[in-house]
Amino acid sequence: MLSKVVFQLMTAGVIPSVIPFFTQRCKLFVEYPGYDVYPALHVPHSITALPPHVWHDYNHSSVFTLAVVVVDISLRFRNSCRQQYLMWLVASIPGNNLAQGRELAEYQPPSSFPEDEEHNRHCVFLLYRDAPDSQHDPVPSDRSAFDVNAYTLKAGLTLIGANYFIPQH
Repeated sequence: MLSKVVFQLMTAGVIPSVIPFFTQRCKLFVEYPGYDVYPALHVPHSITALPPHVWHDYNHSSVFTLAVVVVDISLRFRNSCRQQYLMWLVASIPGNNLAQGRELAEYQPPSSFPEDEEHNRHCVFLLYRDAPDSQHDPVPSDRSAFDVNAYTLKAGLTLIGANYFIPQH
């Protein structure tokens, strides 16, 4: 059965233009002050200045990677992604203890990245389960050069959960 999150990511064009189809194995919770994020929620930029509280309901004895990308989805061509920007990357997270993970790219709010009127902006939170031999390469200094699929494939990560919101001015 298709999960609600996967269905909404497909409807928004994030699947397949940014991430491949996947089976959701856990719920990924994202909370900004006063906002419990759910797919397609409109969240004001002013609320996203600081990193959110993020947690999941997967087996807490595993190790995880959280990747957050800002993607611009074309308003004219469904399933067409113009650009993706790395917003945040934390690797080797033991269970739900995000603070003990290795921050490979510090949090930058969605307002840090350029926008245009022909694309819908989405902030996509992706939770991956690390393999025992996962190797995390350094991320490019130009965050617009980051490709979440290429990075996670090379690192040997398995996508298990996702969530997203739409930032608004």
